Amino acid sequence: MNTSIRILALCLTIGVAPAGHAAKLYQCQDHAGETTFRDTPCAAGEETVRTRAMHPRASEPPADATPQAPAGTQVQPAGIAGTHLQLANLAQALSSLTPIKLLVTEYYQINGRWPAKLEELGFEPSTMHNQQISGVDLQPGGAIHAELTDLFGSRKRLTLRPRSAMGGTQLEWSCTANLPAQTLARLYGSPCQAEN
Repeated sequence: MNTSIRILALCLTIGVAPAGHAAKLYQCQDHAGETTFRDTPCAAGEETVRTRAMHPRASEPPADATPQAPAGTQVQPAGIAGTHLQLANLAQALSSLTPIKLLVTEYYQINGRWPAKLEELGFEPSTMHNQQISGVDLQPGGAIHAELTDLFGSRKRLTLRPRSAMGGTQLEWSCTANLPAQTLARLYGSPCQAEN
């Protein structure tokens, strides 16, 4: 396991320590010079390079506290971590729609018209969901419409629209989503634009 994964695992472990209790972080180095980080003392034969007490920030609620939100609202991840998680989920959602895009393109090039429903592409609509997408359907003009799960918040969606290019020999796809524009702007090279 590389050092960055060990640090992440340790941070997650420390992050769930009960409030008011300090956890210790041990930086250990073995005889080969490999450095590891852990929440237990260094093993025999390892040198303790550094020890650090980790305290929860005063502004953090206790780890066993349940966030309270008004009824009917979705609790969103906060800050940078929440934005990065949402970007990763958006990238995964877009990736999972790629096979449908390819089949819509192929269908259009063979038949000269857009498929009217997913069944024409060999998909059963009731199976079109995963962790990021709760449902997919086709709209006029070959548009692929995906309803996003609550990972993105309430009633979030994205739509992929094809446009004929190169004299009809290929299709170019655009994407619109009703996610915050600042979130979409952070996805480097994002094909998605915020809905107006």
